[in-house]
Amino acid sequence: MKPIWISAIALLTFTSPLLAVTPAPIDPNARVAWSEVIEDPFDGLIVHDRNFNPSNGSAYVSTWSEDAIRLTYTWYEQRIIGYRTVWRERNVYVQGTSRRESYPEQEPIYERETHSRTPEKILFALNGEVYTYTGGPVSPELAAALIQVPLANTTIRLVWSDGRTDDLIIGRGTVRAWRRIYQFRAEEEPENS
Repeated sequence: MKPIWISAIALLTFTSPLLAVTPAPIDPNARVAWSEVIEDPFDGLIVHDRNFNPSNGSAYVSTWSEDAIRLTYTWYEQRIIGYRTVWRERNVYVQGTSRRESYPEQEPIYERETHSRTPEKILFALNGEVYTYTGGPVSPELAAALIQVPLANTTIRLVWSDGRTDDLIIGRGTVRAWRRIYQFRAEEEPENS
């Protein structure tokens, strides 16, 4: 009989946390109804939210449903990888006469990279309590708190794997959508009761 060897790499591959915030299923440029409840054939009632930073093109995109809160931060970086010669034209005046002249110009060639990451957890400070979401279905307790958020912009806190945090504003339209999406989940009995 041959000995059975179990690779430590194989064991590590299959040991992952049961719950984690998952990436949003859409990108920042998706053509979807933002901040409006829509009926998704796979996820039921959902709302997509986007917080776009026009100064650098980065964006936070989230999708909210009873089954999950999915969120991705996307940012772009570009760097010069070389130069190319392009030919331009200009008007040149010589002794009172105008003529067109072609001239070479160096133009940078850019490489654009897209990066994204997903938070480890999302914190909600609602009604004097802090709720932590780490993945999976939204709990009845969190759902009940979300449907009671005043109809205004609200702030959530994203906690990254390195411990850093970002505060993110969720717009009024998405907050309004929470009431419809989470109303039935809020009526469910908490699991610990």
